[in-house]
Amino acid sequence: MVINNRLFTYLKEGILYSLFFLLFFSLQTKTLNTGDAGELVAASYGLGVAHPSGYPVYLMISKFFTFLPFGSITTKVALVSTISSTLLLVLSMNFLKQEGLNLTVRFFFCLLLMSCYSFFAQSLLAKFYPLNTLMIFAIFYLGYKSLHQHNVKYQHTIAFLFGISAGLHQTIYFMFLALLVPVIFHFKDFIKNLLFSFFLFLLGFSNVLYLMVRSWKDTLLNMSPSGNVEMLFYTLSRKAYDKSSSIDIAKSFFNFELQKIFYAIKNCITLLSREFHPYIFIFLISGFIYLAMKNRRSFWYFLSIYLAYSFFLVYHTFSLEKPGLDSWYISAHQYFLPIFLFTAIICSYGFELITSKLSINLSILKYLILCFPLIYLPQNFFVNNYDRNHVPYYKTIDHFFVKPIKSVVIYSGDNDVFQGWYLKNVEKFRDDLCLISAPVIKDKIWETNNGCNYKIYKDAYPEINYEDTSFNLNSLKGYMKKKRVYSSIPIEENDLLKEHLKSEYVLLDFMIFPKDINVDNDTKNWIAKQRYDYKDYIHYNICINHGTDDLFTKSLCKKYSTYLTYLAYDIGEKYQKNSISKVDLFFEGNLNKTLQINTNNENLVYLYRAYQINKLNDEKEFYLYSGF
Repeated sequence: MVINNRLFTYLKEGILYSLFFLLFFSLQTKTLNTGDAGELVAASYGLGVAHPSGYPVYLMISKFFTFLPFGSITTKVALVSTISSTLLLVLSMNFLKQEGLNLTVRFFFCLLLMSCYSFFAQSLLAKFYPLNTLMIFAIFYLGYKSLHQHNVKYQHTIAFLFGISAGLHQTIYFMFLALLVPVIFHFKDFIKNLLFSFFLFLLGFSNVLYLMVRSWKDTLLNMSPSGNVEMLFYTLSRKAYDKSSSIDIAKSFFNFELQKIFYAIKNCITLLSREFHPYIFIFLISGFIYLAMKNRRSFWYFLSIYLAYSFFLVYHTFSLEKPGLDSWYISAHQYFLPIFLFTAIICSYGFELITSKLSINLSILKYLILCFPLIYLPQNFFVNNYDRNHVPYYKTIDHFFVKPIKSVVIYSGDNDVFQGWYLKNVEKFRDDLCLISAPVIKDKIWETNNGCNYKIYKDAYPEINYEDTSFNLNSLKGYMKKKRVYSSIPIEENDLLKEHLKSEYVLLDFMIFPKDINVDNDTKNWIAKQRYDYKDYIHYNICINHGTDDLFTKSLCKKYSTYLTYLAYDIGEKYQKNSISKVDLFFEGNLNKTLQINTNNENLVYLYRAYQINKLNDEKEFYLYSGF
């Protein structure tokens, strides 16, 4: 009978875990999501090197998944996030079970974490944050076990995992604050086994040699060449990010400014309110009270973890007075998955404390409280429609499709260029194009090696035939005269080049001309013809029904609305002046333009489509940012 009950319990939990996985899998991205995804998928597929700090552990695991016999490459790589989030739910529920909490409490934990906006969204994307959080939980769990009963195996395993963590995101190392608690309680045992622990740390750390080895030869994509020790250190320390590098953060870790402390606390409270809604603080405070009553060691351990991943992490990455859209999307939406996980765990203790105080006559309230997360969980289904968000994929296809043969395309910012690298390097679409990465178009040095490989393009583009990754765009004047040089944003944003070059909007981006060349009527007519001829082949309708609350997706859609506005302008120029509409266009950077459009029955439909796209893709409506 006992065996049957146990099997029934395992069956119930197995069904629950399977449902979580199937839910994530059914909603995960099927083509390509925005941000780093294109780069990470291409680097995984070709066993290359991603942006600093390289992320070799993620790339190797993702490469393993690409051998699965079903789905696209992106679907397979996104499975790393889906499975990591499912394992987080499974392992966390098992941890709470070991803590003596019943199935109702554990189910509350699942519902609460699933109602967390960013946890749910990141579980559906081809990114490394769920895997990173899974590693943090593994270290937390071993630290918790070691806290109550020191075991040399726990210490050695933690050291090894810390070493492996060098191949993931640097936020894992905030765990060292929490691990000080078990070290203090078992200091002598810790020191006794420190030497071998350090050896195991180095053994785990050796995974970063992947970055060096894969930089010794040409790979499909290499964002962080690390062919020697100096370059490897540069990549791992993220020195490319200047003040956000690992070294600078470590140096200033305990340097605090009173004003930034206030902003960090305010932003942390705001973030948790947006992710879980304000009722969460009742359970959070109750959870800490429960831990203090149950076991002081557990209380201090959880408190140190919470401070590490709330206050300290927020202070160093999200302590602005008024965080902008990019901060909410890049920092708040990605970095803080660990604190969302630990918030849900601690709130589960709070749920146990609150419901245990209810009398038998009020036990029904337990199930009413359990339903709190269900109020907010559905929103995650309605705004995280990554399974039907084809904007990043088809916008990049459109961008490539309309280009003349052997064109040079300059991308500014990570979003466009990463998607371009994926299409070229993985799907081999329009491999004749030369993609140049100018992460900030004002930069003096631009990168060619990942989208305009020297060996492949040495005959097609002799003017940029350099072993070095930087070049002078003025050398491409011959290509400009042939209408074969394009930029995703106006070249006038570069102070060094605007004296020599100028931009003319064509179709989804700008054509670059030498400053001394007049854009004559023939060229303008050719541009207008390009816009009109491609109108039936451009996928602008995907921006009307993607239904995804993704900041970068919305910014990509603005490129379609700009195109439709110019198309309406071209059509209006063919007719006698009738009704004039003024439309303001805002491009990336600081440039904008007002078009006076002669409206008529033919072009009003395109203006209306542009209006729809702008309305449905208002970047300020991003869930975490809206209202602040």
